Amino acid sequence: MTNAETLFVEGEKSYRFLTRNVSDAVWTTDLDMRLTGGNPSLSRLVGRGIEEILGEKMTERLTPASQEAAANALAELREAAARPSGRAEETGPLTLDFICKHGGAVRTRTWTRLLRGSTGEPSGLLWVAQKTGAPEGAGSRNRAPVPPGGNQPGEHSQRIRAETALRATQRELEETKNELACALRLRKHAEARLDQLNCESLCLQTSAATIASSLDLDLVLNTVTREMTKLLKADGCAIFRWDQHTDIISLMVDHAATPAARQREAGETYDLADHPRGWRTVVERRPQQVVVGELDEREPGYAYLQKDNIRSLLVLPMIYQGRVFGFVEIRDSQEERAFTDRQTGLAQMLTTQATSAIANARLYEHTQEEITRRVHMEAELRKSLRDKEALLQEVHHRVKNNLQVICSLLNLKSESGKDPETVEILRESQDRVRSMALIHEQLYQSPDLEKVEFGSYLQDLASHLIRSYGTESARVRLTVAADDVPLSIAKAVPCGLIVNELVSNALKHAFPHGSGGEISVALRAGPDQHLVLSVADDGVGLPADAESGSAKTLGLRLIQILTDQIDGTLSFSSSGGTGTHVRIVFPTS
Repeated sequence: MTNAETLFVEGEKSYRFLTRNVSDAVWTTDLDMRLTGGNPSLSRLVGRGIEEILGEKMTERLTPASQEAAANALAELREAAARPSGRAEETGPLTLDFICKHGGAVRTRTWTRLLRGSTGEPSGLLWVAQKTGAPEGAGSRNRAPVPPGGNQPGEHSQRIRAETALRATQRELEETKNELACALRLRKHAEARLDQLNCESLCLQTSAATIASSLDLDLVLNTVTREMTKLLKADGCAIFRWDQHTDIISLMVDHAATPAARQREAGETYDLADHPRGWRTVVERRPQQVVVGELDEREPGYAYLQKDNIRSLLVLPMIYQGRVFGFVEIRDSQEERAFTDRQTGLAQMLTTQATSAIANARLYEHTQEEITRRVHMEAELRKSLRDKEALLQEVHHRVKNNLQVICSLLNLKSESGKDPETVEILRESQDRVRSMALIHEQLYQSPDLEKVEFGSYLQDLASHLIRSYGTESARVRLTVAADDVPLSIAKAVPCGLIVNELVSNALKHAFPHGSGGEISVALRAGPDQHLVLSVADDGVGLPADAESGSAKTLGLRLIQILTDQIDGTLSFSSSGGTGTHVRIVFPTS
């Protein structure tokens, strides 16, 4: 604070102290003698509170003769006011009689001085009055008659003292009344301020509780707009989302607190350039406010305000993680008002808190939508998978039936055949078809339509081959030792045909002239994700050309082709009279 400002403040304090404590009546008026201020002594002089007579002409408080004297003095001062302000202008002492509230008059010696403003122009009058007693003749007019025979001087003195005490009591009562009225006004002002603070606190607490506890986007939006309207005592509040790529703003929610504020539907869109302060808010990233009187009718924002009957508008940016994604609009449809810094600060604080909550609620909503979409997709995929599984089961069932039909046809053909060699060929073909049909039958009955439990399959295949060869197999014992390894159909069909060929060959050729023996089939897991399939017998062994790989029989060629098909390695071992051992190593996948 500068020295000049300090002196001015101290001067003001001294002036207020003097006018409050001086015994003379001091007051100020404008140039038409209308009261603009006064001290308690003036209030006691006229018997009325200062607040009651502010703005009244002081000549109305004077007797007719005093009114004329005051008018003459005012005319002199008006004439002095026309002169340059080189010196102070004031009148000499005037004798003015003031009319009291309860009748009678008080005589004063009064001085008045012309006041000038900072520019030197006359601005008002300063009056100082000193009581000198009652006007001449006032005592006789107000004096009561003395009863006959009474002690006139004593009674008169007592009455004067009583009247004086009564007037003093009345003045004290009036002063007490004024003080009580002033205290009441201060209390009402304090209560109003307390109510306002309580309302602000309640709005902030309600919004904070909703923001902190809810991820429901609609609940957050409606709570924020409702409490923001209460906080600023406005007519409505709206939240807009901004698309920075198209500069289109869309209404997320709108709350109208009074009938004067038009309720707008969520989803309405506007061009950002048509909003009165939208563009400036998102660019400058700080609160903006406008009243309709500031805009020209040709400006785009004027049409926006007129359409929705908006008189005043406050716009607050919504910034999340350094990016503006919308703004809050608070409107008043009743009057052109300026929102205070405190109101703007509270609203911006609530907007900042709400921005994070809205962003989190939108993220949660999008997540829920994505989860719902994925659940729906998964349900559709499961249904499609069930349909495909049913279809695939039906395919396996039909393939198995068709292969069984082929087996039946081959069986009928073999029964009607006359040539033993032809009958043998038909039976071998029937066994091969049967081995494939067994695989499709297992797939049809299995919960996994892509893989066959090959150990169980080998047991079924061996049983079928024993039954197929009848008496030839009665003296031969067939054993199966296989792990239940799951194989895809692409591996299972070739492996089944290989086992069928090897076991059939052993049953036909390993035990000639009615001799007996044993055939063993094994499937074990080998190293490096490989499987080892082996078929062995203790018969007469293979001929020399089969061991060397030069045999041209269909069965051996078929075994070699099927081994290549599963990316396997085929090996034979056989010695005359000691049996045969065939070993195939192939990958599981």
